Parts: sequence; C-alpha cells; structure tokens
Amino acid sequence: RICPPLLFHKVNLMEPGAVEGIGGGGRAVGLTDLSDDELIIVLQLLDPGSLSALERASSRCWRLSANTLGKQWKVNVARVYGVLSLEEASALTQVPEIQSFREAYGLLWMWGGRYASHDGPASLISRAITSVRMIRDNMPLRPIVKTLKLAWNGLGATEQELDALERSISESPAARLPEAFRAILRVCNGQDVPLQPNPSNYAEVGYGAMGGYVVYSQFINTRLWSCAQIGSFTPKIQTILLNHSPGWVTDNEEYRQLIPISSSIKAMRPFVLHLRTGRVYMCGITHPVAATPASDHPENSVLEWYEEFGRRLRDGYFGPDPSHGGREPVAHYHNLPRSITSRQFSDVVTRAVRVTFSASLTDASQRDGVQVMDWSYSLAFSLLSEEEQVGLRPEDRLVSVQLKSRHWRMKNDDGSVEAVDGPGVIGEYPILAIGDEDPFVYQSRTVCKYGGEEVPSMHGHFRFVEGTIDDPTGDEFNVTCGEIFFDGEPGFIY
Repeated sequence: RICPPLLFHKVNLMEPGAVEGIGGGGRAVGLTDLSDDELIIVLQLLDPGSLSALERASSRCWRLSANTLGKQWKVNVARVYGVLSLEEASALTQVPEIQSFREAYGLLWMWGGRYASHDGPASLISRAITSVRMIRDNMPLRPIVKTLKLAWNGLGATEQELDALERSISESPAARLPEAFRAILRVCNGQDVPLQPNPSNYAEVGYGAMGGYVVYSQFINTRLWSCAQIGSFTPKIQTILLNHSPGWVTDNEEYRQLIPISSSIKAMRPFVLHLRTGRVYMCGITHPVAATPASDHPENSVLEWYEEFGRRLRDGYFGPDPSHGGREPVAHYHNLPRSITSRQFSDVVTRAVRVTFSASLTDASQRDGVQVMDWSYSLAFSLLSEEEQVGLRPEDRLVSVQLKSRHWRMKNDDGSVEAVDGPGVIGEYPILAIGDEDPFVYQSRTVCKYGGEEVPSMHGHFRFVEGTIDDPTGDEFNVTCGEIFFDGEPGFIY
C-alpha cells in the first residue's frame, strides 16, 4: 500500500526512482526513497527469510531491523520455532548467551536448517518443539515433566550424539535416522528414567511419559528412550524381533532397519521405528501393528506420532485413570481413550447411572495365518451428582443402586454375534451412591480375529436395582453400555 511497484514489478530496490511512470503516470520509488518509519512498516510485512536477505543487501535495513524490529524478530522466533524467550533459544541452540531475538533467529536457523521439509524451512524442528511443548504442558502427572530431557534445560541431543547413535545402531549404510526423529531428539532426548526400575520406586516404575494401563496382572507404562538407551538396547531388540517375528522380519538386513524408541519397563511392549520407511510399529508377541496411520509423508510418521499424542493430552482424549481417584503414580495409566471422537470409547447415561466404556489395543499376533488382536477394556460406573440430576424427570432420579447382572453382545468379524450373560462383574456387585468420590471401575480383555468383512464390536447392558439387592427401594432397570469397535487398523497406538 505504501509502495505498489514493490509488489507488482521487479525493480532494483536499492536505486532511487527505479521505476518511472507507474500508477497513473506518477513516479515510482525504491526502498531508499522511503523514510525510516515507512521502511520499518515495509520490513514488518516480509517473511523472516526475505528480511534476512534484505539485511544482507542493505546496511540501512540491517540497522533498522536490528534496532527497531526486536518485537518483530521475537514474533518470528515464536512463530517459526515455538520459542518464547531468549533463555529457551539459548538452550535450543546450546549457546550460553543470546542478546537479541534477531540473533536468536539467526542461530536457530543455523541449528534447525537441516530439518527443513516439504512445507517450509525449519518446519520439522518447529513441529518437534510444538509437539513436545504440548506434551509437557498437558501432562496429567506433573512430576513426569521433570524426567523429560528437554532442550530448554540443555538436555536435548546434540548433532554429535545423533551421528554417533546413527553409526552404532547398524552396520548398514542405508540405516539412517529419519530427519524427523533427529529433530525430536534434539528437542526431547527421551526421559531420565531407567528401563530396569527399582520396583519399590514409584517414580521409576510409573512415570512413563506415554502412559499405559493395568489389566489383571499386566502392567504397562511406556517411557521415551534416550539416545544412549536406543544405542545400548537396539541389538537386543533387533535379535528378539528376528527370532520372534519371522513373518515380518525376514532377513538380517531388514531387522537392522528397526530401532526401539519407547517401551514399558524391562523393554516390554516396545515401539520401534523403521528407519527406511519412517513408520512406527507396536511390537506384539509375533506380529507388529502400525502405530501410525498411512500418511502422505511417511518419513515424518514418528513426528506425527508425537503430535497426535500431544493433541490427545490437550483435548482430554487421554487422562488419569478414574479407578485410582487421580492418585500418583498409578493415575497416569491414561491410554484408555476418554473422548467421544474415538471408536473405542462410549459414554452413556441411563436414568442417573453413567457407564463409561473404553478399550485399548494391547497385543497382536498371527494364529494359523489369521491376524488376532488382544484388547483391554475398562468400564466405569457412577451415579450422577445431585446437581447433575436436577434436570432429570423425578422418576429417573436415584440415590443409590446396585449392579445385579451383565449382558454382553459381541460381534465377530464374520458378522456372528455371541451373547455373554452372567451375575455381577468380576465377581462383584457394586453399589453406587450419590456423592461417591470415585466411580466403580473394572478392567477385562477380549481377543478379536480379523479377516472377515465385519469390524468386531461389543455392546450390552447391565441390570441394576434401586437401593440394594437385599433391600430394594424400587424396580429393577437396564442400564445401556454403548457400542465400541475393535478396529483392525486402529490408527495411532500408544
């Protein structure tokens, strides 16, 4: 708006009066014809790369940018790299002191420039910063944040450490760390928690950043691996995969493409990154499952895995396990979804009884050539509070109820439906009362086969009685449990 020829014509920007007779016969101007105030406005309209290039071409532009555009450079640093302070920029670049946001931007560009991708310079490092921030800021169990080895604390992996890791994980020259994973490790170099924890140390056992679950005696709590842990345990994990996943890893060269990036304690239920394709897989007993959906840019799948986890924490898709009332450290077993956007989640209220039903994939295998998946599921029963019951019809309001029986309908991949009916749940007949602090929660599991035309699913209802079974105060009634689907390709897995 100040100088239209700059927008519509190729001109020598440094030469006064570069273009004549444009815009109704008037004389066009170059940048040097503008006052300092006008030139500052023009400079603020430029993207960081163009502004840097113009600074190198003009000492006047450099002076104005350095002295008057401090706020603009701060915006650029925050927008492109997600860094909001000079201290954070110093940590990310591993430079002790940075005096200005202009200097910070230049150093960040040098530091993150190798991670440029299809959608803009430094986008991989920017996305890594944003995803790690989201995980850090929305972590349900705050002490876990202290275990993250973050670049903001000077603990991100260096390029030298990443190069050393790349040399150590495979003798194959084709086994290179994906740029997206290098960017992640630069920002968050795993967690400072051992893979072989002391069972009596709750922090070591339960502080996995990627959460987990408890079903029966199975305890899963997934922690992020550091460069050092990946380098130390990769040979062991590769050997296990070669011996136990013959249908997936067919030769030595192929299994050398797989490196572990996270696992539960004692390296159980590892997630591996395929170096050549960039895809992340959850390792089952004999069969892997892709932990990321198909992508237009599979080389960035591991970054998408982090980004989706951060979004799920932010949006409440994952959260503390209600069966433990938010207590540490078991409260962080949050990988059972809590969002109606998931096909593995249902939340239904019948009269004043709420039933929350959710499931998570726990294992996968091949049995007689058929894909089989093991799912854990959790049910939570609670009575609406007095305030929540105000809007209900008088006949639907409840003070206390007791569960009497369960009635499941389970659809198989061939479309057949199995009925499972029985008294109580897991041998118990829980009583729900208004004002209870915690819901009644129980976990179980089911095994699904795949190969047919139908997606396995599960729904049902529970028989309740007002009051108690021994001392009823009203009629029996059915409480609906909504349907969830055990997808053969469940998308993102954690």
